[in-house]
Amino acid sequence: MKIKLKKHFVRFNVLVISVVLLLLMLILLLGQRSEVTLSRWLITGVISIVVVYIASNVIAKRAIAPIEESWQKQLDFTSSASHELRTPLAVIKTSLEIVMDNPEESVESQMRWLENIYAETERMSRLTEDLLWLSRSDEHKLKLDKKEFQLNDQVRQVVSQYSLVAKQKKINIKLIDTDVIQINAIESQMKQLLLILLDNAVKYTKENGNVTLSLAENNHSVVILVKDTGIGIPEDELVHVFERFYRVDKARNSEIEGSGLGLAIAKDIVSNHNGTIEIQSKETIGTEIVVTIPK
Repeated sequence: MKIKLKKHFVRFNVLVISVVLLLLMLILLLGQRSEVTLSRWLITGVISIVVVYIASNVIAKRAIAPIEESWQKQLDFTSSASHELRTPLAVIKTSLEIVMDNPEESVESQMRWLENIYAETERMSRLTEDLLWLSRSDEHKLKLDKKEFQLNDQVRQVVSQYSLVAKQKKINIKLIDTDVIQINAIESQMKQLLLILLDNAVKYTKENGNVTLSLAENNHSVVILVKDTGIGIPEDELVHVFERFYRVDKARNSEIEGSGLGLAIAKDIVSNHNGTIEIQSKETIGTEIVVTIPK
């Protein structure tokens, strides 16, 4: 499709210019009928068409480059989304087939397969919500209802929410914040940002590890820092971590559930607030993410 677009663009340009040149040549030749003049104009016309073709080819390549890039991103996005949905659908289908093949069994005896169905349905629901969020973000349809609120309260709620998960993994969550930090932001998005950052930190930290979430402010900005003692990220992969559906070393982390959309959404949220997000990490040592958002 991309090649056809390019060829059609070039051919259209060449056709239009060629017709214009031929019309001009015919008009000029009506008054001059000598063979020398005719040959000269024919040579000039051929050279002009060649030059126009080359120029059109260059212009077409530059003009279509953004379209090609956008098209490729759309294909990659669709392919990745389909791949992420395929696994839970397969689990749900298999579990349902097992349940349906044993209609005489009680609900209790089939609980294992029903729990699988429930878990994968939840996973698909979260993935669908993330995809919808990104789609609205791309189309600039997200409601920007900023208001002033205390960020400390929200941070404490998120830490409390993850304390049970962390306790089960024997992970210690340490919260460092000040008394009151007021911020003018989209409250729901800030909560989602905090959930993503803390979820990633807990998810990739092994047993007996530590996760630190600190909140600070200066004259113009709020700084959120999330630091963990997790498995870390290879240096050559840090540049990709904010890409959609990107997961660091999928083979190594295959046992860790995730779609690779969390940090992509986090980056979009930070961008919506004209802020910055930076990441530093070392393998086997841990990861540190710093978010700075104007107050």
